[in-house]
Amino acid sequence: MTQQDHPKLEDTVLRCVAIRPETPTARTYVFEMEQAGGLAFKAGQFLNFTFDIDGTEELRSYSLSSSPVQSKRLAITVKKVEGGRVSNWLFENLKVGAQVRASGANGQFHWGDTDDAPLLLLTAGSGITPAASMMRSFSDTGSTRNVVFVHYASSRGDMIFADEMRLWARTIPNAQIIPLITRPEAYSGWVGPVGRPTVAQLQGLVPDIGRRKIYCCGPEAFMETVEKMLPELQVDPENFVTESFGASADSDVPVPQNTSSTQLSATFSRSGSSVPISTEQTLLSAAQAAGVRVQTSCKKGACGTCRVKIESGSVDIRHDGGISQREMDKGFALACCSYATSDVVIRA
Repeated sequence: MTQQDHPKLEDTVLRCVAIRPETPTARTYVFEMEQAGGLAFKAGQFLNFTFDIDGTEELRSYSLSSSPVQSKRLAITVKKVEGGRVSNWLFENLKVGAQVRASGANGQFHWGDTDDAPLLLLTAGSGITPAASMMRSFSDTGSTRNVVFVHYASSRGDMIFADEMRLWARTIPNAQIIPLITRPEAYSGWVGPVGRPTVAQLQGLVPDIGRRKIYCCGPEAFMETVEKMLPELQVDPENFVTESFGASADSDVPVPQNTSSTQLSATFSRSGSSVPISTEQTLLSAAQAAGVRVQTSCKKGACGTCRVKIESGSVDIRHDGGISQREMDKGFALACCSYATSDVVIRA
């Protein structure tokens, strides 16, 4: 079966076939598609999941941790977050045999098919998930790609995929695997490197870091710290790619204060509320001004979490891969990166 034969999921039902504990607070959920065939995705991409929790639809984006070579079984690895509505629900409620809905795959956190530059995968915490998909893909295909994989975990017990890292080191010829602990505990038995990322540390671990393409995923503070080091590391910003779904679904989106732009109206059909909206204001900020809850995550048009239906009117969608042309043709838009070009009615 060629990649073109695999469908892109459009709100498709997945059935959970296995649940594997990774650490005390992280589990891998394995799914099979109810329909025939597999899913074409690139290692590092994500799916948008819809979970029905107490009668409310909750949308979340999760990177696939499985290899695209094994396209009939899809896996996500989720770390339980204190106060996290969905991650805690998954731990407490999702069982083998349960069904969930998903769409995708989406995201630009992957390399091009013809790109053979040496890689540095730089991850922390649950940010290891898309990198695991990449490493599993290398292992499955017998890739000779030159890759260094540096992963930070808070403790030895929090090291997701610790056993599999040793497998990757044996099965991927040109891979170097470097796990680190940021909060070493006395008598834990850890003999590897420790500490948070610094310029000196990264230069010591990866002497040729300046010539590598870097894929960085983890908490926002971690990625920001590394990004600030790029000039000293002599890394071209064009070779630094990040992935994050850390923004809260309830966090505020600034509303532009430029009153010189054209003023239109945004009406939310389910709530019955209507607010003024400027041509320089996103639909998401208008929704928040109206007190209408629209779930969001990346806020840059990449994850697709904030998808809404435009019932009437027109919008300018400036997305980053989080929505397909087919979805837009059906009248869907991403609230975080869509701007009204006329009065609009939004199903929300």
